[in-house]
Amino acid sequence: MTNASHSPCPPSPAQLHSLPSYTCGNPGQLLNGLQQGSTFNIGDKIRYSCTQGYVLEGHTILSCLATSSGTAAWDFPLPYCRASG
Repeated sequence: MTNASHSPCPPSPAQLHSLPSYTCGNPGQLLNGLQQGSTFNIGDKIRYSCTQGYVLEGHTILSCLATSSGTAAWDFPLPYCRASG
């Protein structure tokens, strides 16, 4: 009879939730704007632009980066589109 605590087993669903996250999640859509990019993992980039008549305030490109705490986060906050003129 072998001891189960010494045999390698795949992680349980509860253990999987405690592993580091390698996704930043969707940073969000812009009102009067467009989002280019549909994956949100470490290394991915999302590009934002505004529809005609609006100007982007903030960073055009957001990058998903690994954090020192073992998670992932966007490098800048979500930009927004303001009416031009």
